[in-house]
Amino acid sequence: DYAVIIEALYEESGDVEIVMEFRMAEALHANFYHNYMRRKSFELHREAVLKLVEKLKRFL
Repeated sequence: DYAVIIEALYEESGDVEIVMEFRMAEALHANFYHNYMRRKSFELHREAVLKLVEKLKRFL
């Protein structure tokens, strides 16, 4: 499960934003199916997820 991996990365790095950004990614995933976010909220979540992707690349 991705959440378990994110928790491990958080414990390893101490970067609390990793957890928050991952939760925002989960919300974007839910929005894909339910389309409940307004544009401004969607963009906020999108930016957080892009930031998370860059952080995760450093763990590779």
